[in-house]
Amino acid sequence: MPEIVFRTKFPHVLGCAAPALLLIATFSGCSSAPTGLTVQATAETTPVASLDDAADDPAIWINPADPAQSRILGTDKKAGLAVYDLMGEKVQFLPVGRVNNVDVRDGLTLAGKSLTIAAASQRDDKTIVLWSIDRTGTLAPLSAVKTGLAEPYGVCLSWAGTSPNGRLWAFVNDKDGRIEQYELKDDGTGKVASKLLRTLKLQTQPEGLVADEPQGFLFAGEEGKGVWRFPLDPSGGTTGELIAGLKPKGHLTPDVEGLAIVTTGLNNQGYLIVSSQGSNQYALYDRTPPHHFRAIFAIADSTSIDGVQETDGLDATTTPLGPTFPFGIFVVQDGDNNGLPQNFKFVPWESVARIVTGQR
Repeated sequence: MPEIVFRTKFPHVLGCAAPALLLIATFSGCSSAPTGLTVQATAETTPVASLDDAADDPAIWINPADPAQSRILGTDKKAGLAVYDLMGEKVQFLPVGRVNNVDVRDGLTLAGKSLTIAAASQRDDKTIVLWSIDRTGTLAPLSAVKTGLAEPYGVCLSWAGTSPNGRLWAFVNDKDGRIEQYELKDDGTGKVASKLLRTLKLQTQPEGLVADEPQGFLFAGEEGKGVWRFPLDPSGGTTGELIAGLKPKGHLTPDVEGLAIVTTGLNNQGYLIVSSQGSNQYALYDRTPPHHFRAIFAIADSTSIDGVQETDGLDATTTPLGPTFPFGIFVVQDGDNNGLPQNFKFVPWESVARIVTGQR
């Protein structure tokens, strides 16, 4: 049993650890991993408007002035991008067509002003669509980056360095295995300029992408093979390493889909979270090398909210988000919403933390 140490200092806490303001678990020999475990969602979004396979990928925008007013962005890959509050109510919809994955980052400077940016892969126009996010969480159209891909799927953003510095990198992938990396910056007139920096390649179809700026890693999910790690900086080359594989040697069941990083704020500890779509589960790995496997779990039915199957995208944060999610939130796409159109489910982060600590 791990030693449980209570702390209240750090706003982003997780790893072989539970969330901020709750508990941090200090493990000795944190190598055995529990299996067959479940958590439950406590909130869900209204269903997307489109039928069948439509909802896909969420991203969390944290309101710096009032975290309880944070927003969840969720793609309807047949119609556009929805914005939800933490109760799951839709507060905005942007009818921008077939957007597949979405991500959010602070730190793009335009006309001398630092902006928070949302980016989504758009399959109709073969672009990365960009929006600015204001202090209320409202999105406004900004620009679009033309890609060299036939059908953009996964996307993620990254600071161009270890902290916001006025520039951003955007990564986007295609069914053919290509992953393009672009630099986004002010073109000198207050508009977004883009430049292709590098193209990475996987043998088969990727989708999930997530950047870990402090460690300098890009993680990419190859649906039928596992999770790859690449150097984040384009000067690091194009060689990747498979760090999480499929059963029976690994723990994932294809398709390998959504990816997210959650951090402790302490020595880069935290987790890489992976959607194991074929087993309706979520696997947790250390975000630091050698990326030890920690746990795998599912989201089960509660008395009021159905469980989750066939998750595509996911996101998570350990930042306290007010009284509803005081220790953070884990957000997942639900591929089978109990007979209704698909939606997104919200799980309190402390439920996931207890999976790893064994405090069930």
